[in-house]
Formats: sequence, structure tokens, C-alpha cells
Amino acid sequence: MDGEDDYYTNSYCVKSNQKWQSGNMNTDFGDMSFMMLDYIKEAMKSMDMMRGHHMLTDVVLEVGTELFHAHRVVLAAASPYFKAMFTGGLKECDMQRVKLQGVSATAMARLIHFMYTGKIRVTENTVCQLLPAATMLQVPNVIQACCDFLERQLDPSNAIGIASFAEQHGCQDLYKKANQYIERHFSQICQEEEFLQLSCIQLITLIKKDELNVQDGRKFTMLSSSGLDTTKILGI
Repeated sequence: MDGEDDYYTNSYCVKSNQKWQSGNMNTDFGDMSFMMLDYIKEAMKSMDMMRGHHMLTDVVLEVGTELFHAHRVVLAAASPYFKAMFTGGLKECDMQRVKLQGVSATAMARLIHFMYTGKIRVTENTVCQLLPAATMLQVPNVIQACCDFLERQLDPSNAIGIASFAEQHGCQDLYKKANQYIERHFSQICQEEEFLQLSCIQLITLIKKDELNVQDGRKFTMLSSSGLDTTKILGI
């Protein structure tokens, strides 16, 4: 039987190493690649479970009064900020407990969850904490998620605030879209609370825009109510 098994095994090996040619296409039936679509997902799910049970974690992040156990390799893979911290020869390389400033515990919890799962939940209550934290820690996917969320929230009551927030955190695409929204809906926006809170310089900068969807007479009225020299500002 062993001889017969060897015969069939050798026969298979010979046939499987043969190359078949069809036109200009060569197909090697002895070399097949398999992509296990759920492998990475399941592996990261296991890593997240281990994090929750403090298994093989090698760093503790201290954010305010909260402590977050994590794996350096996961943090470094997801964030250039952490990669530089843990591989760049900084003092944190050898520290088991690292204190983070400039980020809230709520935002940190969501970011760590994202780093292990690829899932992030953005809400009106958390986006103002989450975007600055994602910007600081250099997590581009979360930055984009926050910008997409804010873009969908644009309305006359918040467009000026969103434009300012986007500029503050270097979100140029969101800043551009928020300003385009302001230009298109200026007549409604000028009746909102945000507009009334603009400084004189901000008001002048906004009203002097050529793209603004409002007539010069309307601009004149707005500036007159602010007590500014309208003829000089508008070049009338």
C-alpha cells in the first residue's frame, strides 16, 4: 500500500507542477494564494478581548483619572504619534505608564476602541472632543469620520462655528465646504446667533467676499448696524 500511495503522491506532484499555457496567460496550478477575509477581523477581535482582560498589555495610558491598558504595537500601528513615542528614543519608550495631556478620557476610550476594531461612533456630544484628539494623535480615519459627520450637520445655525472649528484643527476640506455653505445660505445665517457673535474683523472678512450670495445693499445695512465705516470697507 505504501508503494501505491507513493505512486499517487508522486503523480500528483508531477501534474501539479505542470504549467498550462492559454494564449499569453500562464497559470500555475501548483501555486495558489488564499485570502482569509475574516482573519484580520478575528485576530483584532481577539486582541481587543485581551486588552479588556489586561492580557499581554505592555502600557497603561493615564488620561485624567482614567487608565487605559493597551498593546504598544497596536497603538503604534494605528497612530504615528504613538509610533514616534514608543520607537523614537523618547523617555516613554521605557515607561510602563504614560500620562497624556490635551485629550479627554471619553475621546481616548473611543480612539482606542477604533484602533482595535476599526469602528468609531461620532455624535454631536463627542465630536468636539474627538476631532481634536484624533488630530493630536494623528488618526486620519477618525479625523475624516468627524469631518464627514460635521459636514452632514451643516445648517444656518452652526455653519460659522463649524468653519471656525475646521480651520482651528487644519481640516481644510471641511473648512472649504463650510464656507461654501455660508456663501450660499448667507441670508439665513445672518439671522442666527452665531452671526451676531462675530467680531468686527470676522464680520468684515465675511461680508467682503465676492462669492457671498447677497446684494451690496444688504451688506451695507449689515455693516451700518455694526457702527463701522461702510463706505470705506466696501469701497463705495
